Amino acid sequence: MPCSSYDQENMKQPLSAQGEAQRGILRLTAPRVKPVDVARYMGLPDLDQPGAEIEHAIRTAIVHSEPLLKPIAVWSLVPIVSSHPDRVEVLTPEKNLLSIPCTSTLLRGISHLQLSLITLGAGLEKLLQQLYEEDPLTAMACDAVGSAVLAMAGAAFIAKRQSALKQMGLELTITFVPGCQAFPLSAQTAIFKVLQAEQIGVRLSDACLMHPAKSATSVAPVAAELPVWMKKVSPCRLCNLYKTCRFKATKA
Repeated sequence: MPCSSYDQENMKQPLSAQGEAQRGILRLTAPRVKPVDVARYMGLPDLDQPGAEIEHAIRTAIVHSEPLLKPIAVWSLVPIVSSHPDRVEVLTPEKNLLSIPCTSTLLRGISHLQLSLITLGAGLEKLLQQLYEEDPLTAMACDAVGSAVLAMAGAAFIAKRQSALKQMGLELTITFVPGCQAFPLSAQTAIFKVLQAEQIGVRLSDACLMHPAKSATSVAPVAAELPVWMKKVSPCRLCNLYKTCRFKATKA
C-alpha cells in the first residue's frame, strides 16, 4: 500500500521543540470475537441464551466475517496552536493551520490532539449486500461481528498509542467521538483533512458519514500531564445518549 507522506508504523521520532505534528499508519490483528460479543451488538436482551436459530446465525456469521476483517488505523498527533470558544486551531503535518470545531473549555491544559481513524475495510460490506437478500438474520449477525471487532480493535489501537506516547512523556486517557458534546459531527471534515484517510480506503460523505461503514474516528487530548478529571471521567458522560445507551463504558 502506498504511504506517500505517512510515517511508518515503527516511527519513533520524538516531538520537536516546536511541537511538529506526526502522522502514521498502524496495521492491527483482527481480534477474535465470542458469540456473546456478537449477541450484545445485536441488541439481544438475553446474551447467554439467544435461542438455537440465533446462535447458529451468530456462529455462521463469525466464520464468514472474520476472514474479511482487515483492521488498519491512521493517526496524527497535532499541536494545538490557539483556542477559541467554539474551536481550536492545530498545526497539521504539512505545517498548515486548521480549525477543528469543539467545546474548547474541555481542552484547557491540553497541548496536543491525537486524531485517529480505524477501519475494517470494505470486505464485510460486500458480504452484507449478498446476505441481506438471502439470509437477513445471518446478515444482522455479520454486521454485529463487524461492530464488535471494530470496538475491540479500536481499544487495542488506543492501548498501543498510549504506550508509545508514554515513552515520549505524554499522557492519553480519554477519547471523544465526533458527534458528542465535546466535538460535533462536523469535526469529521477537519479530521479527514489531517489524516488523508482516502489512503487507507475511507471516504467521507457530504453528511459526514464514513464509507466503509465499519470505520470510526476519535479525538484524544494529549498532554505531559492531563487534567485530573480526564483520568477519572468516561467520555460517555459527555454524550447526549448517555442515559439510554447500552454500549456506554461500564465505569461511566
